Amino acid sequence: MKRAIWINLLLGIWLLLAPFALDFAAVANGAAVANGIIGILLVVTSVWILQAPAPPPAVAWFQGLCGVWLVCAPFVRGFRQVTNAAGDDVGVGIIVIIAALAASAAFARTHRIAG
Repeated sequence: MKRAIWINLLLGIWLLLAPFALDFAAVANGAAVANGIIGILLVVTSVWILQAPAPPPAVAWFQGLCGVWLVCAPFVRGFRQVTNAAGDDVGVGIIVIIAALAASAAFARTHRIAG
């Protein structure tokens, strides 16, 4: 469970840096803003999960929704033509979804055993 959350924490940090590292901050402003917001949300929720003795399972589901938004954002926000931004968002979004599902499954096992 914790490994999956660490992955999402690192991906959140990456989302904050990606517009500058992949050089799309000036070209696709919508992508940079979307990455910044989702990056902050992933970092904050990951730190919350890592610090909480028994984090609520809904937090992992929220991270999964962040991943879904990342996959959809290039098409909804209209920056799918900026291939480095769109490809990064879709790829990171898929990994976030997988990590969130793994964490959610681990939370469910933990709560089932404890309850």
